[in-house]
Amino acid sequence: MVTICCKLAYRAFCTYNGAASIDLGAYGFDLFCFLVAYATQFTKFCYSVDSFSQIENPFSGKGFSVALPIFRAFSLVSRTRFSWDARGAYGMTIEIYKSSVLSGISHGFLGRQGGVSTGIYKSLNIGLGTQDSRDHISENRKRAVEAVAPHATLVTLRQVHSAKAVFVEKAVLDDQRVEADAMVTHQPHLALGILTADCVPVLFADTVSGLIGAAHAGWKGAVAGVTDATIDLMVEKGALRHNIVAAIGPAIQQASYEVDDGFYQRFVADNLGNQAFFLKGRDEHWQFDLPAYVEKRLKKAGLGMISRSSLDTCQNSEQFFSYRRACLASEADYGRQISIIAL
Repeated sequence: MVTICCKLAYRAFCTYNGAASIDLGAYGFDLFCFLVAYATQFTKFCYSVDSFSQIENPFSGKGFSVALPIFRAFSLVSRTRFSWDARGAYGMTIEIYKSSVLSGISHGFLGRQGGVSTGIYKSLNIGLGTQDSRDHISENRKRAVEAVAPHATLVTLRQVHSAKAVFVEKAVLDDQRVEADAMVTHQPHLALGILTADCVPVLFADTVSGLIGAAHAGWKGAVAGVTDATIDLMVEKGALRHNIVAAIGPAIQQASYEVDDGFYQRFVADNLGNQAFFLKGRDEHWQFDLPAYVEKRLKKAGLGMISRSSLDTCQNSEQFFSYRRACLASEADYGRQISIIAL
């Protein structure tokens, strides 16, 4: 009955606005239902801000049911949901972006809000390699892990744009971080954290074997096979490829990622099929789709399910840090956001 009422109300709303279906994008009904849920004071919610690859009811388990046949009529076929959550802490709000393929696993792709840093690092800067105050970074790291996995100890890497993946069994001091760009663990008390500022963060899980992984995929690491190295290490430790799911988080998108012809020629020389990830831009320049390239590598590896965010870290200055945006603005440095996963 709730579904029928919502459907009729949605149609009436659209008709009142002079169209058979108001142009709210592929998720108009989803947005409408969120507004209804919010208006009826469901205090705990997640709503769709992006899309992945398989349909899911965003209000499942939250006291509000949307029939999938109706939901499909307003969603693209074969898509999952990418949801937004906000955790209030210390009077601040930490934005957390989640993937449904990792449902049931503590994880989150965090934005830049909710920290204590100031200036160009405002505010949730996690990067130990920045010139930000060490006290601010430490507090931000504490807040980040408490927002996602308060039971766990945060482990990060000294990222160097490599294809190296390491197996982590215990926490290490921040100044003793291992030089690598991906890690895997089976320890429930560890939270794996990957730092990015345009590069692609990828979170992995195989709930059957009890293994999780996290990878930092810049273009160098992606081409060298950092995601393949992560998957191979998970398999070596007992995972099965068809049981592994992976979520690609917010990163620089094709519209923002301009590269020169030399960059394009290197990719095409490696594999002619890589032409599919480039669009012709201004003279002797191309627009590169790094997240799509990473997704292709994951699909080729034979994973059970893959999701990909289309949020652009370069374009969304209020939500994310961005290396490219900082360069274009001639800023001296830039902050880093974090993506976390824990058992």
